[in-house]
Amino acid sequence: MAATGQKKKSRTLPVLLTVLMVVTAVAVGLRMRDPSGGKEQALAEELAQLTFEAPRWGDFPALRLARQAGLTGGTLPAIFNAANEVAVQA
Repeated sequence: MAATGQKKKSRTLPVLLTVLMVVTAVAVGLRMRDPSGGKEQALAEELAQLTFEAPRWGDFPALRLARQAGLTGGTLPAIFNAANEVAVQA
């Protein structure tokens, strides 16, 4: 026990700093590692070259309903998707 008037040394700060250093080292190591072997970069480059045409609203009447469901939000997009799944199975 510490004598009167002497402060007890805290071990909290050195432990906290050690933990912080280990966490930082792991985080930096994970960031530097590319587990995909470059596949993610190749996919990103391929996806960046995709082009899209304007929607053909007249050819796909349900497309307008899907867009409205998405704009409305809530659970409506999920309900619309479920109805589409049932319609596809019919």
